[in-house]
Amino acid sequence: MTSLTGILSLLSALIATSDALSCIECRSFTSWTCSDNSVICPPKQVCTSVYTAFTFDKERLPGVLRTFTDPSNCDFKGSMSFGYGRFRMVILCCDTDDCSPPVPPLPTPSYIPNGLICESSASHDSIQLFPPGNIQCTGDEDMCIHHTGHQTEPYSSTETVQGCATKSLCDLSGPLINILGLATEVKNICTSDRIRTDQSPAVHENHQEL
Repeated sequence: MTSLTGILSLLSALIATSDALSCIECRSFTSWTCSDNSVICPPKQVCTSVYTAFTFDKERLPGVLRTFTDPSNCDFKGSMSFGYGRFRMVILCCDTDDCSPPVPPLPTPSYIPNGLICESSASHDSIQLFPPGNIQCTGDEDMCIHHTGHQTEPYSSTETVQGCATKSLCDLSGPLINILGLATEVKNICTSDRIRTDQSPAVHENHQEL
């Protein structure tokens, strides 16, 4: 009986493994492609690729994160602008072993003002990356965002950014999965309130593009 129980347990494990999807886990901060180890995903998860484009002070960097996620996170796109920088992101998914969605077109930057002016700043571990001020929002970035990203592994680090953002990016908050030893929690606080220009410093217009 003990032997039969062991065989049945082994068969159950094999069946569960055969039904699970395998996905690549990797990341790159300089390219839209990467490849590394294949991992077995939890049930009801799909493979995903998070494509990003980051521009800061004329430096332009593409990036990608490949892992697995809940299908509800798929087909996402959003952007954020702040001072001397712009961040754009697209999340796509696929449901075959070790698949990778094609690199999509990222949200196209708009330079048409939408009437909203937001505070603009960026800091890393309390070190200001540029002088704070205000920024003229454009296109569908119609929310003022206060973004905080706190990394806990493999070391502690905090980044804070204020600027303009799409509502989709504002809604992206909460603990992110621990991938390749990097654990991060994101908190976005947004408002559509306007800042009165007669009580604000000079407005910075962000015309950088990637």
